[in-house]
Amino acid sequence: MPEPALRDRHEAGRLLAALLSRYQDRPDLIVLSLTRGAIPVAYEVAISLGVPLAEHLEAQPLGDRTVILVDDGLAADTVPAAVEALRRLGPSRIVVAVAAAPAETCRSFADVADEAVWVVSSVPADSYLDLTEGSDDELRELLRAVPPPKKPQPSTKERSRMSMTGYPSFDTTVQKTNRLLKEIEQEYGWPQERRGQSYHALNAVLHALRDRLTVEESAQLAAQLPMLVRGMYYDGWNPTHVPEKMGRDEFLNRVRQEFPYEVDGGTELLVQTVFQALGHHVSEGEWNDIKSTMPRDLAAVLP
Repeated sequence: MPEPALRDRHEAGRLLAALLSRYQDRPDLIVLSLTRGAIPVAYEVAISLGVPLAEHLEAQPLGDRTVILVDDGLAADTVPAAVEALRRLGPSRIVVAVAAAPAETCRSFADVADEAVWVVSSVPADSYLDLTEGSDDELRELLRAVPPPKKPQPSTKERSRMSMTGYPSFDTTVQKTNRLLKEIEQEYGWPQERRGQSYHALNAVLHALRDRLTVEESAQLAAQLPMLVRGMYYDGWNPTHVPEKMGRDEFLNRVRQEFPYEVDGGTELLVQTVFQALGHHVSEGEWNDIKSTMPRDLAAVLP
């Protein structure tokens, strides 16, 4: 096995910072760590560039700001969902900065972000000599060591949204989204390398369900979804065109059109698998409310 290219996460961050040096001291820039494990990487990027490091995703308004989304590589497969969630918060530019990821994954970052940089194009676990994670206290010290961001006064609309949604940890919502996708993969026996397939499955089923619901029902369901999944759920939504009348066959056909893969058991099993995974994150009462609005043949597909 070749010698790992990176000594540890701190070195990875310093190397990423060198690739991002043109962003030095930009007043509109903020650095965001994708996961807990990526905090040391993001710390080095923020310190080197002289810009703030945000601990939480809604800790301050992102409108018209440039966001550098940093990951150590171990959660690189969640980057598309993370970028999708960030887009909904209105930043002017999103830069993905990942220390290590397989070459194909690295190339895919450019398709979802405005810019993407990486240090090593290889399997993350093989790229580091030391992958030891710091303790909670050590990570908090890193966050405190970065100069605090200047907090522009949020608009009335932003304050209203914040009061309703709170400030969820970005790390927590990534973990919840990962868990949901893994539940779909485990049911089919898909390896993690097929994460894009499980993402498309979740996306297709959510969109079909969303468009079958009224605006009020859609909002009630969305409130129970992890934030990254919520961004996926609302993507492309037109509330003036709902609810669409769909029975079982129309619903399955809608999912089939949006899901570009052939899977064992066909579309109905895929829909049932996604609903089962969602059932671990959505209350039984909410499912019952949704089913009460649907024809029997479609309601039978839900948990």
